[in-house]
Amino acid sequence: MAEIAVSFAIDQLLPLLTDEVNLLKGVHKEFADIKDELESIQAFLKDADKRAAAEGDITSEGVKIWVKQVREASLRIENIIDDYLIHLGKQDYDPGCVALLHKVAHLFKTMIPRHRIASEIQDIKSYVRGIKERSERYAFQRSPEQGSSSSR
Repeated sequence: MAEIAVSFAIDQLLPLLTDEVNLLKGVHKEFADIKDELESIQAFLKDADKRAAAEGDITSEGVKIWVKQVREASLRIENIIDDYLIHLGKQDYDPGCVALLHKVAHLFKTMIPRHRIASEIQDIKSYVRGIKERSERYAFQRSPEQGSSSSR
């Protein structure tokens, strides 16, 4: 009977542990992805600022809210990048036994921040996907030419 309970617990825990290992292991790649996303967002915001300056105050409320959400995403990404660099930035160790011990100690020391950062990256990626889906759903990305041609 105890074997069944242990087997059941292992069957339930194994997928969770596998997901956690994949989350922690993939944090460096996820960091690179979110850093690229930030660069794209910053380029978009520069373009949006130029367009807003050129158009004056005729930008629709929907577009203003959308741009505000993109700015918020940008700030969240910047905070994640800062946390990553503080807690998980690459550390170069000389080869050898002492270096291996430092590396293992660093791994255990950063496990909780690594989990938090990985979770935050997943959350912000989901948030950015939501912004994109809303922009498509409500047609916030229409150029001024498209908007004026449909009203003729």
